[in-house]
Amino acid sequence: MNHENTTAPDDMAPRTGVELVISGDHEMTFTSLTRDDLLFWVTQLDFFSNPFLVLSRPGIDNVFIQTLLSGNEYTLDVRTGPSDHQQMYAELRDPDTVTQLLWDWISGDWHRLNELTWTNTF
Repeated sequence: MNHENTTAPDDMAPRTGVELVISGDHEMTFTSLTRDDLLFWVTQLDFFSNPFLVLSRPGIDNVFIQTLLSGNEYTLDVRTGPSDHQQMYAELRDPDTVTQLLWDWISGDWHRLNELTWTNTF
């Protein structure tokens, strides 16, 4: 089996200015991560008692993207501002897709995120 690296060079560079919080048996916080780091944590969520991962930008309140793993389904939840009407979710099954969408959010790229079918959270 031949595996090709399809990660763009920019995807391998660590991102700062973002905070990753993983909830589980113990909460962990990271302030720098690569796409590979993010993929690792997304695929490890099923090992946590509270399989929850949140990405936010320090100093910017009420703006985040998060995912919760329940069974084999990820709920991707994004909030774009202080109003409850600015929070939406989508359900996905593929950890690679979830990782790509989280990385897109970190990178400020909404192209794929805008293509999802979102449901208002509230």
